[in-house]
Amino acid sequence: MNLKCVDCSKSSGDETTTATKHGNLSDKASISNEKALIEELHHDESKFSGLRLLGLFLQCAECVSMENLDYATDLLPEIA
Repeated sequence: MNLKCVDCSKSSGDETTTATKHGNLSDKASISNEKALIEELHHDESKFSGLRLLGLFLQCAECVSMENLDYATDLLPEIA
């Protein structure tokens, strides 16, 4: 790794501006990655929620078809 020695007294401020820009880009990338992760988790959570709801519907339909209406009625609050 080559390190560049910069004399701050002779600096025009370009190095600081460049470092600030790189820092901002890094921050933006980090925020973008966090947003993407949150969206992915929300999407996975929605899938799980949908599958659970589908399972409850199928259980309820099976209970109704077997005329086990008490158990089917017990499932309704979970579906709602």
